[in-house]
This record gives sequence, C-alpha cells and structure tokens, in this order.
Amino acid sequence: MGALFRLLLFSLEIVVVINGVSAGCDTVKGPEGDTDCVESPLNRMAQAAVCLPRKKIEKITSKHFSCRGSAQYCWYLCTATAGHGGLSACECNPNVQASRKSEVPTDCFFPTGRCSWFTECLSKRVNCSSNIKAATERCNNLDTARQSVSKNGQEWVDTSKKCIQNNMIHYLYPQINLDCKNMREIMELSDTLCYREKLYESQFCKLTFSDVVTIHGYLRAFYRNFLLCKSTTVLPPWSKLVIFYVKNLPEQDLDEIAGQLGNTLSKKYEWSKAGLDHIAASPARLAVKGQTVPIRVYIYSKTQSSENISKVISEKIKELKMDIADGKMSSLSLAKVGNVNITQVVGCKDPQCLSRNFSMLTDEKRFRRSTNRK
Repeated sequence: MGALFRLLLFSLEIVVVINGVSAGCDTVKGPEGDTDCVESPLNRMAQAAVCLPRKKIEKITSKHFSCRGSAQYCWYLCTATAGHGGLSACECNPNVQASRKSEVPTDCFFPTGRCSWFTECLSKRVNCSSNIKAATERCNNLDTARQSVSKNGQEWVDTSKKCIQNNMIHYLYPQINLDCKNMREIMELSDTLCYREKLYESQFCKLTFSDVVTIHGYLRAFYRNFLLCKSTTVLPPWSKLVIFYVKNLPEQDLDEIAGQLGNTLSKKYEWSKAGLDHIAASPARLAVKGQTVPIRVYIYSKTQSSENISKVISEKIKELKMDIADGKMSSLSLAKVGNVNITQVVGCKDPQCLSRNFSMLTDEKRFRRSTNRK
C-alpha cells in the first residue's frame, strides 16, 4: 500500500487531492504560511504541511495538485515535493511539533532550480553553513556548464537542479528535526539519484559526449550511466576510449578506484601538459573479490578541438602500449587504493567497443599471444 501511495503521489500525470480539513488551516481564511503536523487522509500518517491558497497551489503545480472540494485554502503536504526522502522524511509527531508560522516565504516550497534557493530559502531554516555553501557551489557549477551544452544538456541541468532542491524540501518545515550530518548525506544521495539514476531513462542518454565532457569539467562525479547509454554510438575526433581490465581490487566503490586509475595514468603520461583531460569510470558499482572489472578511460581534448589532437592522443597511447610491451603495466599503484593488477588494455573505436584499434595483454609471458592491431 505504501509503495502504491508513493507512486500515485509523485505522478505528475494525475491531479492529487490535498487534504483540506484540519484545524489551523481554515478552508476560507487560511492563513497562508501556517505550518503544522497533520494527518494525511490517504495513509493516516502524521506529516508536516503548510497552509496555502488553492489558486497558488494550482498555478504553481499546473493543477497537478489542488484542494479538496470547494476549499480555498488547504494543507499542502510535505510528501507532495519530498523528493527521494518520501514519507519518512516528512514524518512528524503531532503531540510534540505543534503549529508554527513558516520561517521561509511560501514560494520556497516550490523550488524552480534557481541556485539562490539555498541561501534565500534553505539557509533561513537550517544552520548548516558548510552544506549550504557546498550545495550552492555545485548548483553554480551546473549553471556555468549549462551555458556550453546542447539543448538536451540544458534540459538535463534544469531538471537536475530542481530534483536536488526537492530532496531538501522537508527541511523547510519547522516540524522536521534538523541534522546537518543527515542533510549532508541526503545531498550526497541526491547527487546519485538526480545526476545518475533518476534522469537516466528520460534525459541522460540524450546528452552528447561533448555535453558530458563539459559538465564533467564543473561537476566531476555524475557520468557512470552515460557508459550504458546504447544511443551513444559515436566518439568525436577529439577523443579516444581505452578500456583497462583490472583485478585484485579492494572491495570499495569503483568510482573511487576508476578515478584514481585515471588520475594515475594522467600524471604518468602527462596528459594535462599535452592539453588533454580524461573521464574514468566503470559500469559496475562495487569491486568483487577475484573478479576482473573493466574501467573505461576516455581521453579527450580540453578545448574539444579536433586540430592535431588525434595525433597527440595517439602519441600518448603509443607510450602506454610501449610500457605494456615492456611489462610495466601489469601492476599499478593507485593513491587511496593500493596496488591493482591490469590484465588487458583495449583501444576502442566506439563507445560500445564493438570495434577495436588494439588489444594487448599486460603479462609479459602472454604478450606474444595477444592481438596488437596498430
């Protein structure tokens, strides 16, 4: 029943009736901005709510939400925009957390993705300055990236920013207990759910490789699902993909391992000095003991320019291949990770690696049996 309620509540294709009967929010007079811990008529759970006029609710939500019957004012329930926190994030105790006037303007309960929302709304309720600063900085980074991406990229940025703010909504209610540590955890969870998973089907795979590279320059941890997009069939001439097959990994987040592998290779072969940058990630999430994991490293021009860059990247890959041939790449020491074993390195012509430029085993004894197509 709980899962069904959540599905109905967050669907934007139907009009959900909001409870309009409770003391403290008169159906005729309101007043707007009163908050309380009220009982939801749908699941009988006590949750935070704010008293709002029908016209405002219908206007801002395009009539996806409204008051019950002819009520001109009603409780706008926290779960209407509680993001991924859902029911548990909005729950309150009506015997302890009584009615209070909202400490923020009521427009704050309908975030639009503007970066000022964190300082103009959230900071008025929470005293977590470092979290507010970090969230604002990330939002500003997305805004900066937005200026240089495609139309699909701009839509992705806008939806992502709003998604993150929706995850913070419940903190605006006086009835919700504040915890800066918990808030930081929700912000980090938002990165995962909004940047990677939530928008994967609808928008993420519409991003071009150029969009990903641009956003990656301002926000460096959001791109794993891009590796799984079947629509990504072309690599621009200013980039190349090399896959490293790695084993004997510690059981930790593969994003961290992939990031350290990319950084180690970049430093070793001086990619930055050559005007190159990289994205390193694995489609898997966690390393499994004894399992070999593919880690994809996209090497690309910082300026996204094709002029002479293909030759530059080819030279850097040639250095890598020479080290493989000399038996210097079978083991690599990564910061914060330790030593890892690389069994094979493959140069790909496309993001799905359906065709290859080269394939080399790193073990010197097996190297002669490997395929090396230059």
